[in-house]
Amino acid sequence: MEVRSFAELIDFKILNVAVFLVNILTELVSFWFHDLDRYVYTASCFVFGPSVALFLGASLITDSRETGEYTIYQFERSCPYTCLLLIMTAIDFAIIIYRSSRLIEPEEKKIFNSPLKKEEKEFVGDPMNQRALDGELQRLISRNNNDVIKIMELQKTYPNGYRALESLDFGVEKGQIFCLLGMNGAGKTTCLEILTNKIPKSGGTVEIKGQETFQFYKGSNQASVCSQTNTLWDYLTVIQHFRIYAQIRGLQGEEAEQVIQHLLYVLQLEVYSERKVKELSMGTRRKLCVGLSVVNAPEILFLDEPSTGVDPVGRNQIWDLIKTAVKSQDGVVLLTTQYIQEAESIGDKIGLLVDGGLTTIGTTADLKKRHAHYLITISLAVGGASKAKIEKIVKFVLPQATNDESSKTDEIIFKVPVNNMKFSKIFEVLEEAKSHKEINEFAIYMTTLEQIFVRIVKDHLKAKALLVDIQN
Repeated sequence: MEVRSFAELIDFKILNVAVFLVNILTELVSFWFHDLDRYVYTASCFVFGPSVALFLGASLITDSRETGEYTIYQFERSCPYTCLLLIMTAIDFAIIIYRSSRLIEPEEKKIFNSPLKKEEKEFVGDPMNQRALDGELQRLISRNNNDVIKIMELQKTYPNGYRALESLDFGVEKGQIFCLLGMNGAGKTTCLEILTNKIPKSGGTVEIKGQETFQFYKGSNQASVCSQTNTLWDYLTVIQHFRIYAQIRGLQGEEAEQVIQHLLYVLQLEVYSERKVKELSMGTRRKLCVGLSVVNAPEILFLDEPSTGVDPVGRNQIWDLIKTAVKSQDGVVLLTTQYIQEAESIGDKIGLLVDGGLTTIGTTADLKKRHAHYLITISLAVGGASKAKIEKIVKFVLPQATNDESSKTDEIIFKVPVNNMKFSKIFEVLEEAKSHKEINEFAIYMTTLEQIFVRIVKDHLKAKALLVDIQN
């Protein structure tokens, strides 16, 4: 019975076609799930290609041992397929290098222009807010972008199906304090935990200084975190906490003592320096946690609701410390908060997070410019002019005025664009109506940032509820 070698039993054409199809599938998968491309490309280069090429080489050795020589027939039969594998492996490796050098940006995928995304924007997004979000996305994907923190299409879905984050796009530039503002349950802490590599993301891209988070934190001492919970030792004193953290962060001797004394002074913790943590109030503990996070003057600082439970004086101390820490190191701060005053006081840029998605983004000046307007509140007099008459008078003077919601039955509110306000005329008309007892009082004021955010949140939730009704 003739004994045939293993190489002769294998149809090399079928084998190589199969390998070719696997590589093509790898390409398609990696381009669709752009956040997995590095792993998939690595698998295709260092697993599929070389392993099959090694198998072919071993098969040829088997043939040569059987026949005692390496025939031209064997070379002609196997060489084209082996060369094809080597070429494909080389192409895959080149793509890895090409994409890692950021010459191709995965963010510019068609995933951003999917029909679902457009439908959501059309129904949920306010035009001005949507333009701001689109502008942030275009800034992120530009080739000249050098943001220290870059987040694109970030998503997080928990095993129980709850979607905590959906398609976040924002970046933090060098020397900038970015405030992620939102109510409880909006997804602020989830976003921060992904950025600090505490929990994995479900999709999207998260980069710090041009690296994925897991790569950035390998041996890096450039970032510091102040979590939402106070991670302190109850039986250690304040000064002992500072000294331990200073040693961990590489500060020793006189340098460490100077930094510690400075932080104790700025946060007004000097009188508590020898007290144990269990003897401190919650506000004082919070100030201690913030102070510990800036011991080594980090380049990147993550703060999860740093001023929660702190009195107004303590909040200002924390804000001054954060601003000083950023300016001295030209670093970046990503801060989450539910206090609009905090975001307005220290934020260079603010993102409003509602139900896991950004509804607007921009500087305080940008937000006020886009959404600020004047409100005219008029209190009606008993037996005076009707609402219809007052509305007719106001809109005659200010044609662009629109009715706004009021919780009182004897009150009417008008909203007027900033550029269309005519103070002298409206004051004259309303003062005359007041002198004739047609109205009791009136007030004219510009909307605050808090009122702007409250309105954006209400409009977003209404639009989202409408979208759900339409889909059902």
